[in-house]
Amino acid sequence: MLAALIIVFREVFEAGLIVGIVLAVTRSVPRRNRWIGGGVLAGVVAACLVAAFAGALSQLFEGMGQELFNAAILAIAVIMLTWHNVWMARHGKEIAGEMRRSGRRWRREASRCWRWLSWSRSPFCAKAARWLFSSTASSLLTAVRRQASPSEASWVSRLASSSAS
Repeated sequence: MLAALIIVFREVFEAGLIVGIVLAVTRSVPRRNRWIGGGVLAGVVAACLVAAFAGALSQLFEGMGQELFNAAILAIAVIMLTWHNVWMARHGKEIAGEMRRSGRRWRREASRCWRWLSWSRSPFCAKAARWLFSSTASSLLTAVRRQASPSEASWVSRLASSSAS
């Protein structure tokens, strides 16, 4: 019984991760919630149908129904993974190039800003550097506060107030 519970928990957790990733990636897609919700609903309905007819399914094809069903699911998984690999082979270089260009652009702008900051003491770059540091530190402190126990949270708050002054 515990083994079945652990397997179900693992599968639900994995499905939740996948749905979360899809929601994060499709943030700019119009009506994404309708599509993703429909997909989740279709998955739940399909799982309920398979569970309802599991006994009948296992008796099909002279007792080989469950094995044939498992083979069909594995074949679908292989087809999906193959499609993913083919798509990545075609588009992976383009995506990697775009990421490299973005990284170079960011690095070029950051180095220019730091150069200005150190050489000319440009007010804009100084303000940008302070903003970058303070927003990063603020985000980090907020994340730590959320994860911390009450005693740790008060320590983090005191640290933040002392560094702000």
